[in-house]
Amino acid sequence: MASKASFLGLIAVIVVVALLAEAPTSAKAAVACDIMQLLPCAQAILSDKVKPSDDCCTKLILQGSCLCQYKKKYPSYANSDGAKRVVKACKLNVSC
Repeated sequence: MASKASFLGLIAVIVVVALLAEAPTSAKAAVACDIMQLLPCAQAILSDKVKPSDDCCTKLILQGSCLCQYKKKYPSYANSDGAKRVVKACKLNVSC
C-alpha cells in the first residue's frame, strides 16, 4: 500500500511540474511594450460615442504593464479623458 501511495505522490509531483512548465508567458517573460498594439482602441479614445471593442480591451490588458510608460512618453494622449474612459470601460486599474 505504501508503494502505491508513493507512486501516486510521484505522479502528482510530475503533473504539478508539467503545469508549471506550461504557465502563461507573462510569468516567464516581460511584455514587449508596443503602443501600436493599442490601435484597436483609437476610435474609442477619440470619440466618446464609440465603446472600446473586445479586441481593444484585450490589447489594453496585455499591454497593461506598459501603461505607466506610455503615460510618461505620451502624456497628452494617455492622460486624456478618452483614454481614461477606455481604461475604465475595460475595467483596468492603472496606478503609476
